Amino acid sequence: MMLLTQKYTTLEWDYNKLQTSHNDLQKAHTVLQEQLNIQSSFNNNTDTKIRKSEKEIEILSNKSIAVDNELSVLKQLGNIKPIQDISALQQNVQILQTQTHTLNMKEQARSQDFLALFNMTMESKKDFSVQFHNQTVAMSALENRINDRLTDSEKHENLTFSLIQDQISNNAEQVAITAHYPRYENVLSGSVMKFDDVQFSVGINNLSDFKSTGKFVCGKSGLYMISVSIMSYTNGAVFSIYLNGKDISDTYISNNVGNKWHTGTDVIAEQLQIGDNVWVQSISNMFVNNGRYSSFTIIKVK
Repeated sequence: MMLLTQKYTTLEWDYNKLQTSHNDLQKAHTVLQEQLNIQSSFNNNTDTKIRKSEKEIEILSNKSIAVDNELSVLKQLGNIKPIQDISALQQNVQILQTQTHTLNMKEQARSQDFLALFNMTMESKKDFSVQFHNQTVAMSALENRINDRLTDSEKHENLTFSLIQDQISNNAEQVAITAHYPRYENVLSGSVMKFDDVQFSVGINNLSDFKSTGKFVCGKSGLYMISVSIMSYTNGAVFSIYLNGKDISDTYISNNVGNKWHTGTDVIAEQLQIGDNVWVQSISNMFVNNGRYSSFTIIKVK
């Protein structure tokens, strides 16, 4: 009977040790479960293994409960319980120890899997951060290049539009004047002829100066047509068109044997700039007929 009591005591000690190991494993499993839950989105396979481990723990817990029940029965039976029941209980405890050891090994493997998964996660996070930074830098550089090109394109388009608008405005600007020589008189050589009887003008801002000086001052740059027609009684009379003090065209008025009055006409095209001066000047003494017989016309063509 003493031997049976010793075996019972030993069995009860083994059970308590097994129960403690079971509790420690269950706590370790709880910690591991919390850690694995953080990484569950990265590895579904690990999650599956954890659920399998939970089932194994549940089975082991059920078996522990069964052993506990058997021990309670054993305590009630005392010395009258058959030896074979003790042996069966020892065998169950041995099986439970083996399963607990197996579960412990699996938990260690799960820990290694978790550590490897955690390292992989951190490395992936680092790689992602580097790639995200590089992508952000590349996108920023691309955005800057696009903005620069858009700015340059906008400036070019604005400049082109401004030039076109200026050209359209210049082409649309009307500048013209037609004036007659109002005096029936003799004009001395080298005189500026004043066509101060203005019949028509448009776009002329200095009309009074033209009348007083006989000189047309260009107010708008462009291509101009200049026409001068003079009727003279003098044979071989000569007049010229001047631009900024330079003779740019000469006209000789020949004599007509059938009529002493004769006309000389000169028509030229000239590119004028703002501030240019144009006038008609006599090169020889001449007697000029007045009214509509002698005229001076300037028209901005373009």
